[in-house]
Amino acid sequence: MSYVYKASYTADSMARAAAAVRRKTRSVRKAAAEFGVPRSTLMDHLKGPSLTHIRMGRPRDLTDEEETALVGLLTYMAQQGVPATRDVLNAKVREGRRVVRV
Repeated sequence: MSYVYKASYTADSMARAAAAVRRKTRSVRKAAAEFGVPRSTLMDHLKGPSLTHIRMGRPRDLTDEEETALVGLLTYMAQQGVPATRDVLNAKVREGRRVVRV
């Protein structure tokens, strides 16, 4: 499974902090402290359009469904005592992608 970073603040608190700074009722530092958001993240949010919807890094090779199916297969293989080597894993991924794409 892929790792998802859990922020210690909500999107609502970020929006309220940004709104307070834009209305000039609070400074960036005070708004960040009051609403519990990181000051640097608040500054990034105020500078331009939010880039949170853009995935960083290289694109994923497997969809969530393909990954779940592969995990199930590997779990089954482990229960049966069949070793899952890198070659076996790569072959199953290629085999699964062919079936899904056809």
